[in-house]
Amino acid sequence: MSEPIVLLCDNKRRDLPGLALIAHHLEAQGKRVFVEPIEAWRSVVAAHRPAVILFNHLLATHLADYSERLASMGVKVAVLPNESLLYNPDVMRFNSRRYKENANVDMYFCWNDHQRNALLENGYDEARTEIVVGGNPKFDFHFTPWNKLYAPRKDRFAGQRPIVLFCSNFCLAHFENLPPEKAD
Repeated sequence: MSEPIVLLCDNKRRDLPGLALIAHHLEAQGKRVFVEPIEAWRSVVAAHRPAVILFNHLLATHLADYSERLASMGVKVAVLPNESLLYNPDVMRFNSRRYKENANVDMYFCWNDHQRNALLENGYDEARTEIVVGGNPKFDFHFTPWNKLYAPRKDRFAGQRPIVLFCSNFCLAHFENLPPEKAD
C-alpha cells in the first residue's frame, strides 16, 4: 500500500467537505489518506508516517519552521489555501508571500492564475516548488454528482415570505463608502 498522505483541516465547517472530497479521490487511486485537525500538526508524523502533509497555509512562524523540519525528515509539504478569492492586490500579496525564507513548500495548489502569479511575484520558485492551478474543491459541491449530497428541503421556499440572502464574506464591504475612483 502507498505511503500515507495527511490533509490538515483548519475549520471543519468550511474546509472538511473539500478535504473529504480530495481524500475520496486520492483513496480511489489507492492512496492512504488521513484527515486530521490542524491542531494535530505536530503529532501526525509519529501517528501516520506520511509521505506528504497538506497545509492550508504556511503564514505562521511555527508552521513555516515546521515545514523546514519536515523537509529534513523527507516528508513533502503541500499547500492548498482554504481562502483565495482575494480580489484586493494587497491582500493577495499578503496571502501568497513567503512568510519566512526557511519555509519549505514542495507543491502549492492555487485556486486560480491570479494566485499563481502572485506566488511567483512573491519569491516562490518553480524550480523548488511545483505550482499547480487546480481550483477550489469546495466548488465541486455545486455540480453533479456531488451536489446531490445536500438535498434541499422541500418546504424551503414555501409561502409568501420574502427571501433574503445574507453574505458572510465582507472583504470588499469597505468599498461601498469609498469614492468610485478610489474603489476602482
